[in-house]
Amino acid sequence: MALTALRAAGLARAAECLESHHAARVRLRSRLALHHRPGLKTSWSKQWLVQQAISKWKLGQAVARFLAGQLEDELAAESVRQVARGVILDRLAELVAAWGLATPAYGPSPRGGPRPT
Repeated sequence: MALTALRAAGLARAAECLESHHAARVRLRSRLALHHRPGLKTSWSKQWLVQQAISKWKLGQAVARFLAGQLEDELAAESVRQVARGVILDRLAELVAAWGLATPAYGPSPRGGPRPT
C-alpha cells in the first residue's frame, strides 16, 4: 500500500528505494540462522526479537519493532549469517540502553521491584 501511495504522489524513486530495502531485509532473514542452544537452530524471526523486547523491557510494540529493525540493519551491514541467541539479546540490551529505555545489564524487574545495583 505504501508503494502505491508513493507512486501516486509522484515519488517513484522513493517507492523504488522502499521496495529495494524491503527485498534486502527479506534476503537477510532468509539467510540468517539463530542458535538458541546446542542443537537448536532456527531461521531468523524479527517477531521473536520484538517479543523479547516487549517481555524483557515492557516496551510498546512500535518501539520494539523499531529496535528490532535497527538490529537487523546492523546484522545486514556486518553480513552475519549465523548468530547466537545470547549475542542477539546482549545487542538488543545495548540498543535499549543506548535509547535510554533501560540499563544494559538489567531491564525492568519481572516482579516489579527495584533493580539490583
